[in-house]
Amino acid sequence: MRIHVLAILVAVFGLAACTGPSGPMEPPPPPPPSHPDYETFDPAGYDAEPRPRTETIEHDVPDRLMEGRVDVPDELQQTVRTVEGFRIQIFSGEDRYVAEDVLTEARAWWETQRGAPGIPGELQPEVAYIQPYYRVRIGAFEFRQDAETMLNVVRQRYGDAFLVPDLVTIRE
Repeated sequence: MRIHVLAILVAVFGLAACTGPSGPMEPPPPPPPSHPDYETFDPAGYDAEPRPRTETIEHDVPDRLMEGRVDVPDELQQTVRTVEGFRIQIFSGEDRYVAEDVLTEARAWWETQRGAPGIPGELQPEVAYIQPYYRVRIGAFEFRQDAETMLNVVRQRYGDAFLVPDLVTIRE
């Protein structure tokens, strides 16, 4: 029985030692900031605010531009919008240089056609690369009927030309 009493006493004191203090504990203080060995500059002793700028910057930009105002004459004002429209494709191939040659030739052809009745003033030619082909496309038409009318003119020079749907920029 003596051994049992002794074992109980040891268990009670052992459990009492494991419970820790009865009140709330304070967290340990944070460690001081440490800098790497190669760092010799400590910014803690300096103000965080930079000095106010005392110099003035002079420029020759007009005040209306600095304020975001630009006066455009009425004759230059245009409405520009992007719509789903049509272009006329006149070439498709894998060689970029051939496509650029066709584009140059199309511009020269257009100069001979410009001013004829029913011919738009702008051709808006472009080379579009849609892997793996370079495509030469001309015109920017909002309506299919206008594109088909122009397609008849273009087919006189480029017999295999056809319409393709595309996003086009329309200037009014």
